[in-house]
Amino acid sequence: MTTTRHNSTRAFPGLAPVIGRLRREHTEVTGARRELQALVDDLDSADPARVRAELDRITAELDAHFAYEEQQLGAVLNAVGPLWRTGPRSA
Repeated sequence: MTTTRHNSTRAFPGLAPVIGRLRREHTEVTGARRELQALVDDLDSADPARVRAELDRITAELDAHFAYEEQQLGAVLNAVGPLWRTGPRSA
């Protein structure tokens, strides 16, 4: 994945701020997932309202993340999709 992201920012330098934000959000999502996992692992003593609140928070964050990702990268990925799946074509 790092290679793809690195190549994306090299091929499309204008996307560097978008890729940077997405990388930061991926780190935040990993932390949130770990926190949620800790709550679920101790479900017997966890406050159900807190578990629900964490689920709602993570769901909202992921929805916002995916919407931003689609808004910012959708057109680029659609444009380069066939090229990225098959590689450059020889003329």
